[in-house]
Amino acid sequence: TSQLGFRSQTNTRNLLGNLIANGRRLKDHEGRLGIFFVYQDLSIRTDGDFYFEFSLMYLGFQGMINTGLHPMSVIASVKSEPFVAYSAKKFPGMIETTSLSRAFSSQGVKIATRSDKKGQKDSTE
Repeated sequence: TSQLGFRSQTNTRNLLGNLIANGRRLKDHEGRLGIFFVYQDLSIRTDGDFYFEFSLMYLGFQGMINTGLHPMSVIASVKSEPFVAYSAKKFPGMIETTSLSRAFSSQGVKIATRSDKKGQKDSTE
């Protein structure tokens, strides 16, 4: 399981949506099989400069329940590249859908994708 941390320079929590994702066995845009953690419903409350911090955690053996007696282990952590979150008034518009997003969408991952035709919404590609 991967858990997403979100920090701004003021350490204020501004992230909405599911902050935990289980790994999914998917093929990337070049057909290579891998384990991917997809966060498809995130939004940010305020505009500004931010980064994501991802932590990969060990929850126990498959089928075993974590009783809370032992803390979960963080296997690895990584920070994303910085990015800008815009207010609705300053939002420059959607970027083109990436080939990786299209590959995941074609395998049943529910993520919003843009069609090539301007003005149409398509989230089922």
